[in-house]
Amino acid sequence: MRQVLYFLLVAYFSASTVAYADEQDVFSTAALNANSGVIISEIRIEGLRWTKEKAVRWLLTQHEGDVFDAELWIKGIHNLYDTTVVYNVTTNITRLDSGKLIIVLHLSDRWSLLPYGIFQAGGGSNNLGGGVFDANLLGYFTQVSASYNTFDNVATYDFNLYQEFFLDTNLILGFDISQTGTPVDLQSNHGDSLGDFTWSRTQYQLLLGERLETHWQPKIRLFSYFEYFRDQMLENDHAPEAHVYSHPQWRIRPTVIFGRSELTNFLEQGQEITFAPTSANFFDGRRAYSTAVATYKKVFLDGNTNYAIFLNSGAMTTAPVPYLFRLGGYDTVRGFSTNRAMGRYYINDSIEYRPYLARFKIPLAGETVLQGNLFTDGAVMWNSTNLAQTRLVDSEISLLSVGAGVRFNFLRFAGAVVRIDFAKTVTPEEGWGSAIGVGQFF
Repeated sequence: MRQVLYFLLVAYFSASTVAYADEQDVFSTAALNANSGVIISEIRIEGLRWTKEKAVRWLLTQHEGDVFDAELWIKGIHNLYDTTVVYNVTTNITRLDSGKLIIVLHLSDRWSLLPYGIFQAGGGSNNLGGGVFDANLLGYFTQVSASYNTFDNVATYDFNLYQEFFLDTNLILGFDISQTGTPVDLQSNHGDSLGDFTWSRTQYQLLLGERLETHWQPKIRLFSYFEYFRDQMLENDHAPEAHVYSHPQWRIRPTVIFGRSELTNFLEQGQEITFAPTSANFFDGRRAYSTAVATYKKVFLDGNTNYAIFLNSGAMTTAPVPYLFRLGGYDTVRGFSTNRAMGRYYINDSIEYRPYLARFKIPLAGETVLQGNLFTDGAVMWNSTNLAQTRLVDSEISLLSVGAGVRFNFLRFAGAVVRIDFAKTVTPEEGWGSAIGVGQFF
């Protein structure tokens, strides 16, 4: 979830500060190794309020009767943290006179049903709306969301159901139905208007995949989106190059993710490499087009401070202007207007420094961690296809911005990371942009 205003942000602070263990120790096996090789007699699970105990046991990698293995047990703890629903997970082991083990797994599960409001402004665009999000539907780690918003006064709705941890299997399932309205203000590299248009897409999407179990790192998630959609042009003001395929379309998007950037209590660590080729209308030569996107994310730890790097690149075949890649806005280059640049090839990056500032309690919201955020976003995009040919627009544009903000991590609520970011555009210089949102930009 991006660009969302957390409904408890108006709560005031209660400055009760407590000392806590270093987050880097969460996955340590040092205290567990002494019990490796001993049979597990019983596993007790304590602390659950909304999550089903059965769902927790599905994700554990060891069960009663198994020979305890510290490394294997920690993999199950990783699985639990990956749901984003649980935190403060601890393992206590007692060895019985019989020589067997009793394991007490204590954890806290977050409240997961959250209303949210969408608010983004800057660079001449605005995005307003709201919805609800639940990361733990019925206590089985199922994510569901429903939203409605207006982007530059164009309506959009979305309903999404996603289950990465399906029962006691490695299957990944998802379904989405949406109607997305997209207003685009075409601009030259110097910021001059080249006309504008608004188009919309009604889409049905099915996701099928699997978490692959391997004896080597990194972790692998392999899945594919199957999409059926229909587009229409709503308005077109002096942008003759912009048109959409009005007939029904289909698309397949196989995706593989190597590694995982894992969230513990409020910090991330790890890396992810993602490859996602796409083929649309592959049975219709006149309307067929393809894309390929690759991303790399790396998150470092220094005590309780995060350093994060995100690299993203894409390439595509010739397609109508509305289907080109777009850069600018909160989720790519902050400070610039949404869809500031359009083209067939791009590279963009973001670098963030997230220092730990304080840990306190807020009435109703509970434990909260405050982080700072210093960042820089940059991008290069080129080959704007029809625009370059008919408007003699330069085929390459570079974007650069710098900014600062704060992050409120509400530990008791799943997915509740409230960001307040301010960004200054540098190249080209086009002023300031701001955003308030729940969830991490990357």
